[in-house]
Amino acid sequence: MQSSLSNSSQGKQPVRVQWDPERSPSTKTKLPYRSIQIGIGRSVAETWAKEMILGIEDVTEKARRMYDDVEAGMGEKELGEKYINEFIYDPENEEVRKVIRLDAKEEDT
Repeated sequence: MQSSLSNSSQGKQPVRVQWDPERSPSTKTKLPYRSIQIGIGRSVAETWAKEMILGIEDVTEKARRMYDDVEAGMGEKELGEKYINEFIYDPENEEVRKVIRLDAKEEDT
């Protein structure tokens, strides 16, 4: 609820939200959904770090292995099965959905 869209003309909030086109693991194919990018301002960073973040994972080696597999010609389906472990964020709170413009069409964000 402390967020606003990064391209919004509304007042700046301590959390900035941006919707980006999602791409396949090889980055060659644009997928039919978007991914959220969240920028955390200093005023909320400490609270998030102490109370909200459950874990941080260094994915450097995973990214290197994935790059090697892309270069070796691994197909999109196999790349996805091997590397992608994502879930859809679908908050029930209507006010949150409105603030982050979750239901907006891609051209509206």
